[in-house]
Amino acid sequence: MLLFFCDGSRMEEKTTQQRSGRVPREQNQSKRSPRGRDELNLAEFPLCCIADRLEPGQKTLRFEDRTWDAGRREMITRQLTITGADEYGLPTALDDEVLLGLIQVSKLADFTDRRVNFTRYQLLRLLGWRDESKSYDRIARSLNRWVGVTLYYQNAWWTARTAAGWTKSFIFSTM
Repeated sequence: MLLFFCDGSRMEEKTTQQRSGRVPREQNQSKRSPRGRDELNLAEFPLCCIADRLEPGQKTLRFEDRTWDAGRREMITRQLTITGADEYGLPTALDDEVLLGLIQVSKLADFTDRRVNFTRYQLLRLLGWRDESKSYDRIARSLNRWVGVTLYYQNAWWTARTAAGWTKSFIFSTM
């Protein structure tokens, strides 16, 4: 699990390169990390509402399918239940962009630590958003939603070693 830490302040001093959005080629080339790997379990089900808006008061999303479990030699039901905090709700499709940006931030840090520090400015530049208060507010709201999310996988978390569905739970953390 990766922990993301946001420095809530804006970066006031920006270089000409940062203002223009251009990054020198040598800085843009990411090095391959032997520690980075794809986690296909996270691609099996959506991690947020597919729409931009939810019904008022909706606090849970549930995605389910059936698949063959070779280890058990039977069809099983896999399920992902996503719960959100009362105050901030569930993540929407717009929040998915922020999560992907956070994954990219950890990739740029070469996956060297489970703790990933970043600024909102760094994230909005990575996402290609405008440097304006609306973008900073959007990131703040999205981060609040992700911190309040718990993912409950039932028979839906697979490992190559066991080749069977496991039940696991995950939360997003800021500490």
